[in-house]
Amino acid sequence: MLVVTADTMREMDRRAMAEGGMPGIALMENAGAAAAEAATRMLGRKSGALVHVICGPGNNGGDGFCAARRLAVAGHNVTLELTADPDRLRGDALIQYRALAASTARIARPTRTPDLVLDCVLGTGATGAPHGAAAEAIEAMAAWGAPILAVDLPSGLDATSGSAPGPAVRASRTVTFGAMKLGMLLGCGPDLCGAVDVNPIGCDWAGYGAGSPYSLVDQEVAARCWPPRSRTAHKGSFGHVIVLGGSAGMLGAPILAGHAALRSGAGLVTVGTPAAGAASVIGACPALMAAPLPDADGSLDEHAAEAIDDRHSAIALGPGLGRSEAAERLVRVVVTTAGAPLVLDADGLYALGRSPQPRPARPCAMTPHHGEAARLLGATAEAVAADPLTAVRAVATLYRVVALLKGGPTLVCDGRATDGEAPVAIVNTGTPALATAGTGDVLTGIVASLLARGCDPWDAARAAAWAHGTAGRRAAKRLGSEGVTAPDVIDRLTETLARLERMEA
Repeated sequence: MLVVTADTMREMDRRAMAEGGMPGIALMENAGAAAAEAATRMLGRKSGALVHVICGPGNNGGDGFCAARRLAVAGHNVTLELTADPDRLRGDALIQYRALAASTARIARPTRTPDLVLDCVLGTGATGAPHGAAAEAIEAMAAWGAPILAVDLPSGLDATSGSAPGPAVRASRTVTFGAMKLGMLLGCGPDLCGAVDVNPIGCDWAGYGAGSPYSLVDQEVAARCWPPRSRTAHKGSFGHVIVLGGSAGMLGAPILAGHAALRSGAGLVTVGTPAAGAASVIGACPALMAAPLPDADGSLDEHAAEAIDDRHSAIALGPGLGRSEAAERLVRVVVTTAGAPLVLDADGLYALGRSPQPRPARPCAMTPHHGEAARLLGATAEAVAADPLTAVRAVATLYRVVALLKGGPTLVCDGRATDGEAPVAIVNTGTPALATAGTGDVLTGIVASLLARGCDPWDAARAAAWAHGTAGRRAAKRLGSEGVTAPDVIDRLTETLARLERMEA
């Protein structure tokens, strides 16, 4: 799904009118109709509802005038409030304001708490903190406590950054037009927008926004990335993952990664651990193969890399590996000599960030959380959290890899191209239930499974992040957010991937 900045959306609007022949008044009428339809769905079967529409003086206010007229014609009791003198209205917004005379909508403040409020104060182009009448209107909406439908964007939310530098509307639902705005997915955006509907308002926007480097990973995108299973396939058709990790006290991590790789479709999975831990692998999951490998004081050393051969179609390096010098040497060897695509996580990333390292020799996905990304960049976790978009691009382009920055939302950046702005995919299927030990190892296993099956790291990382988040949500729905553990997420992968199979069928 297309995601755009405020500047890109402004240019798309211009092109739709100049090149597509779409009059501005037609776009506004369609937007108002979409807002009225969204409001009607929120009201359900309630007739004669009190709907209060608050409009600013710009085009967002024009959308609100149109929605108010349509809701009044549909039989609702519509009151309307302006945050600026009507004399300031111009162009299409003025036309829509004058058209209110054809309905029963009236300029008035509601005498009781409305059944629904439409926020049409500030649109996509607004920047900075709201002030004056706009700020007062935002505060009044909060005080009523009524459900709020934000039209195009909650007022006070920056459409590009997701910041809210002043008062901002906390909407129950948002109907946005043309394309999802980047700020709706970052920072405060998800909390302020509520559920989001994207309405094309009668225009095919894909061509006008083709240059945007941002996209949203939905079920349709994940299904396209996930390789289908042929009727004549056998286990060798789906790749062989080798997981290198585990150390004293951290044997669960590579086992979780290996089990997740199997659950997400890998044909064969070998978990390479220090010799003392090999029996634990088989005991935890009999479908896994175990490889006892050379170690130094309980951590794999560089000689463990000799276990990788041409049978292995993907390598997962890092889960539970430990932070010994021996483990660091292993990471250096695998990164520079690996003959198969690689996913680096956890202690593998720690080793990479300890000293200047060469870029991976083979296609590679990295899956850092904020702290790991900070170490790779010589920054702080707080700096990464404040600007995750810049951080994920920096990691991806520094190492020329696909970087998957875990968080809310998860960001995936392909930094391998040397020209243009590195593309970033946004995955918003995550849940706070995933904030527990081992879930990152599960994600590593899913990525490795897709790499083993021949997926490009860009496709593997996007699809894996979607499946991981969706499985986490399913686990939370069944068990509650507080009770989810990493094995619960693996268990929910089966029904999650079944959804993708049904789409393919």
